Amino acid sequence: MKNTAENIVQIIKDYHAKDGLRIDTDHVIKWVSQFDEADQSFLLDELLHILKQTYFSEQRTLDSIFTFFTRLTKDLKYKSPVALLSNVYFISSQEKEKSQTEILNLLYANLYQKYGIDKKYIGSQSKKVVIYLDDVLATGKTTFRDLKKFLENKSKDDTNTLYADLLKTAKFDLVVYTVCRHSWGGANVDFRIKQAFGEPVRKRIKYYCTFEVENHVTAYNQKYNCVYPVNPNSDFVNEYFERIDTGKHSKHEKYAFRKNHLPKQETFFTSPANRIRYENILLLKGIEILNKVDTLNVKSIRPLGYTVKSHKTLGLGTQFFTWRNIPNNTPLVFWWENRGWHPLFPVKNRG
Repeated sequence: MKNTAENIVQIIKDYHAKDGLRIDTDHVIKWVSQFDEADQSFLLDELLHILKQTYFSEQRTLDSIFTFFTRLTKDLKYKSPVALLSNVYFISSQEKEKSQTEILNLLYANLYQKYGIDKKYIGSQSKKVVIYLDDVLATGKTTFRDLKKFLENKSKDDTNTLYADLLKTAKFDLVVYTVCRHSWGGANVDFRIKQAFGEPVRKRIKYYCTFEVENHVTAYNQKYNCVYPVNPNSDFVNEYFERIDTGKHSKHEKYAFRKNHLPKQETFFTSPANRIRYENILLLKGIEILNKVDTLNVKSIRPLGYTVKSHKTLGLGTQFFTWRNIPNNTPLVFWWENRGWHPLFPVKNRG
């Protein structure tokens, strides 16, 4: 078990490193020791397999962004990423401590080393390519909110026209790039954009990502590369599930548990049986954590992470981790820090 913990440390060692956090083997062992002894070695082995796929270090994140620029350069028919960036405007709509701002600052700090340009060069020719860049699109709530805010603003040129109207007539390209995107959340954003601004605006937005969480419950042949358990049919789980407070407009209860025959082929976990065991461990421990809370003020918190409040589900179960923070849609066992629980990934700016 110690060797596996050491291998995990080698993957996640830059997590919050700039904030002074030092993740070592003792930290990992202390975290896994909170689970049943019989599950500890198994849990670390499976987690190591997952982290190799889904942990994005600072360098891996930066490389992913540069790879996106290369692809976008080709798609929009620019001569080079440098030529592309001279026509780019980055939407920056989040607070300075949030993911979008930190990732943009990471990009700006590395522009010269990669392309021989600085921040001032971006958009120096035009603002014909508007890019919304962030680490993750999960439920889609934040992405839609930020896009809506931008599209409802008026341009700063002489026309003083809404950006939504300019987009309809192809005056610029609007591109959304998130390092990680949930297929269900992406579909939600697409649908809500159409509702708010109509089909001409919706079809003009281009979406890109590096890692896709295939979790759309009605889409064909999804990988379900996330924690999405089958119903263990236990009183412990059923009692918790009945207590979930979704408010007046409860949705998607029939999708709360994965169907036994899905995914058709296991490509994310080490085996179908190990998927079931891993998912059940995280679900049961997450319920145990929440059962210790007297009053849950944020109703969208579930044992497998945040979700839309009205969704009667167990959480998104995201298995995507970055060097700067992890999404609140990941299972609670990874980031919860209350009632004595020791998180593997302590989080910041979450309250």
